[in-house]
Amino acid sequence: MLFAIKENAKQIAELNDQFRQTFKGGKVVYSEGVKALPTMERVKVFSAIKAFSNFNEENDPYQEHHFGSVTINGERYFFMIDYFTLGLKHYSENPADPKITKRVMTIIKDSEFHR
Repeated sequence: MLFAIKENAKQIAELNDQFRQTFKGGKVVYSEGVKALPTMERVKVFSAIKAFSNFNEENDPYQEHHFGSVTINGERYFFMIDYFTLGLKHYSENPADPKITKRVMTIIKDSEFHR
């Protein structure tokens, strides 16, 4: 499967960018810590993720644009996009095919991740 992803990395990155920039075409889930943020703080986090473009070898070695982090008011937040079948029960066999793939972006505070 890694070969298939590598072969289609550009198309996967474009689909991930479209989803990340709009939060449409998939499902966005976030941690209890993000949920507990005041509404305007959460909006800042979401806006920063939508605007994120600092993909590099360290955070994007497969050039899929599926992982990154943003910092808002001194707190770091991670986002990651995973690829599932439409029923969300299994990983997608072909993340480059939106007809069989549902993207799920998870957003979590660094302080929750590194406990």
